[in-house]
Amino acid sequence: MWRGISSGRHVRGNYVLKASTAHNQAELERYVHNPQVRAFLDFIAASEGVKHGYQTAIGNYRITDFSRHPGNSVRRSFTRTDGSRSTSDASGRYQFMGYTWKGLAKQYGFTDFSPATQDKAAVALILAKKVQWKLF
Repeated sequence: MWRGISSGRHVRGNYVLKASTAHNQAELERYVHNPQVRAFLDFIAASEGVKHGYQTAIGNYRITDFSRHPGNSVRRSFTRTDGSRSTSDASGRYQFMGYTWKGLAKQYGFTDFSPATQDKAAVALILAKKVQWKLF
């Protein structure tokens, strides 16, 4: 879902958000606890079709190790809607690709793949798209 973020630049396989969109972990945490933001995160997760929430890897396989993004250990082949073949290591509630996760971890200092960290990372990507929250 997050591939090709228009407000980021691709660097050695990782997406790095522009400095103007960067927020620290404390600010991301504040967004995560807002009910409207939570509702939007729930919408994204539902759109991704994940069966096991934060524990979902591509193909609805379950992951149990939250110490890091599972990466190649969950890489699966699949057929695209146009019939071409591809692979993916999308994981977590928001189906983060490994290269996207590496960029976020580097930028924000994320040290695990826990549910709380996945939520903060999703908010960071939403903010990178310059979403303007009208929070009450």
